[in-house]
Amino acid sequence: LCLQIDPKFEPTGFMNLQGSKLNYVVVGGGVAGVCATEELQRLAPPASTITLVSVSPSLKGVGNVVRLTENLEEFEVVEKNLASIAAHPNTRVVVAAVVKCDCKVQRLWLSNGEQLQYDKLLCATGAVPKVLSDHPAVLTLRDTDSVLSLRDRLQAARRVIIVGNGGIALELVGVLRGMLDVVWVLKHGHVGDAFFDVDAASFLLKQLEGSGVVSKDVVPHTANGREQPQTMQQQQQQQ
Repeated sequence: LCLQIDPKFEPTGFMNLQGSKLNYVVVGGGVAGVCATEELQRLAPPASTITLVSVSPSLKGVGNVVRLTENLEEFEVVEKNLASIAAHPNTRVVVAAVVKCDCKVQRLWLSNGEQLQYDKLLCATGAVPKVLSDHPAVLTLRDTDSVLSLRDRLQAARRVIIVGNGGIALELVGVLRGMLDVVWVLKHGHVGDAFFDVDAASFLLKQLEGSGVVSKDVVPHTANGREQPQTMQQQQQQQ
């Protein structure tokens, strides 16, 4: 992954730690939560306490960070050992879910019955995935566990339908093409619209279709009903 750095960014608020001796609580064991915890470990005064709350013992962080330019870094998303985060002298990791938060009294209630008092709270729980169905044949990729579940299911699969047009969908299509019958369903004007322009997407789609990937245009919805479906080429021409 590549990260563009804003040279005008200056830490304020939560990261303004000089002279502070506070209780910091970070909720979320993903990349954002773990990186924030590591940054707090580096910047917070020794008398402060840092608590990372994660619903899963599997933590995500970054590794092999390479500065490509002044404003661009390349890194890999890696598994972080829970013990390595908790080894810091003023840090503890709690594996539990947050069941209640009262901002007025600055307190969290956790699923293990514990209560946490905080001075500063960072919620890094990510976005809520769009779950299409709870059918056993439908899987929503969200974390490492769901990826492992997908790997197990693919062993007996012959055909897979991928719904989505983001980075995860692009990677899945690239990996699974040639291995299974792949049907790719998306609602945008072209594949990878967040990453490619129309010409690049058209070239990529031809390469994918040449290896057995079938693309399907989603019929858009309106307030008055359903519109007539357009082909992907028609959508590209309109743009």
